[in-house]
Parts: sequence; C-alpha cells; structure tokens
Amino acid sequence: MTATDIVTALIALYGAGLSTLIALREWKARRPDIKVEISEGAVGLPDGGWSGHMIFCNALNRGHKAITLQLVGFQQPNGEQYVIPYPSPYVRFPYDLLPEKSCKVFTPASDLAAYLKSRGYLQKVSLIGFYNDDVGRRYRSKPAIFDTNTAKLAK
Repeated sequence: MTATDIVTALIALYGAGLSTLIALREWKARRPDIKVEISEGAVGLPDGGWSGHMIFCNALNRGHKAITLQLVGFQQPNGEQYVIPYPSPYVRFPYDLLPEKSCKVFTPASDLAAYLKSRGYLQKVSLIGFYNDDVGRRYRSKPAIFDTNTAKLAK
C-alpha cells in the first residue's frame, strides 16, 4: 500500500464520518425533544395571595419544531394514570408547544393524595409525569416519590 492509497483511505474515512455526523444532526433536529419534570410549590393568586400546595408537571420543548400536547397526568406504578382534570387556568388542551417554550400545569397536592389513597397507595408512591401529543407519542419524566400522607414530594 502506497502513501497515496493511505491518504485516499483517510480522506474517504473522514468524509464518511462527517456525512454520518451531519445525517445524525439533521435526524435529531427533525424529531421532538421534550423534557418533562415534576416539581412542587404554590401558585400566585390574582388577589396577591398564594394557593395551597401544588404538584407541577412541566414540559420543555428543547427541539426545533412545535408539537401539540393533548393530555397531561401522572402514571402510577401499576400502569394506571391520573389525568389532571383541570391542569391550570393558563393552559388549555390541545396546547401548541413551540420550540424553546414550556408548558407548566398543576394540580392541588391534596387532590392527588386523596386519589392515590383511594387507589390503595397509603404511603409513598413513585409517579411519572407525562404528556401525550397529537400523534400518539408520550413524553415522560423521571420517577418522583410522592408521599400521600404529607401530600408532598419526598426528598
């Protein structure tokens, strides 16, 4: 093998690697990149006060295309889901989630705790927040531990 053959092979290998990298970047740019997180806190009220304790489910669109969200809720360990009935006064479904924007909904922690207790979860339960889009994809959070006795996320 001559030096010319080695240089030609290296250039071909470089070109193949570069084209693969470009194809992967284009593929990633075309697909949704939604991050879902569960958190807790309170909501400011119009009269200047604060709401009771709330559990939030937040979706952040880190991708380059808008998606339409249809449903939000929490998945229980047995696969059942708790759909948030009235997610917030600021979000109506279907909801168009634009690139670099977020969708934050909430439900009273006491309502969630009461529902979970009625389902037999009397102490701590692992919940996964989710959003469904209009083409059937489900975006999930990492599991969070919710204490039904205190109606708070366990640390």
